[in-house]
Amino acid sequence: LIERFFVNIKNLVEHIQPATILEVGCGPGFSTEVLQKNAPGARVEACDIDPELVLMTAKRVPTATVQQGDIHILTYPTAHAELVVCLEVLEHVEHPEHALSELARVTNRYAIVSVPREPLWRVLNMARGAYWSDWGNTPGHINHWSTRDFAKFVQPYFHVRAIRTPLPWTMLLLEKRAS
Repeated sequence: LIERFFVNIKNLVEHIQPATILEVGCGPGFSTEVLQKNAPGARVEACDIDPELVLMTAKRVPTATVQQGDIHILTYPTAHAELVVCLEVLEHVEHPEHALSELARVTNRYAIVSVPREPLWRVLNMARGAYWSDWGNTPGHINHWSTRDFAKFVQPYFHVRAIRTPLPWTMLLLEKRAS
């Protein structure tokens, strides 16, 4: 499943061929590594709210510039990167609309975002015997979208240019709306 997820990321990044990439919510750096490998020559930056994950990413991808940051108050300037990537983060944040507006602010053109595809995500969790008392909801997931609802959610800030649905995720390639 993860391999197909990253193949979709790879294909979208190769289609764009960005000169600058900012990953918001980089986690331990696995996706940052995929971004760096599939955008040769691009300047790659990444941030995460967790300082331990920042250190892990910096070690995994030493060519990337990695710092601590909060998706709700990004310290990057407006129109900072050609491509902003935010994978498996928005389902965790208390104010996803504000987080999305920050992603739109710091990109100068494109974004790639992904979330678990609901209700499939919960069904698959329950099928594997996980999180029964929470009806399959993964701990920390406070926002839930179907593919259609997620595409609608991003519309105030972005045009949806491509939708990918590698099981069990929704992944969108977005282009920033003119201000």
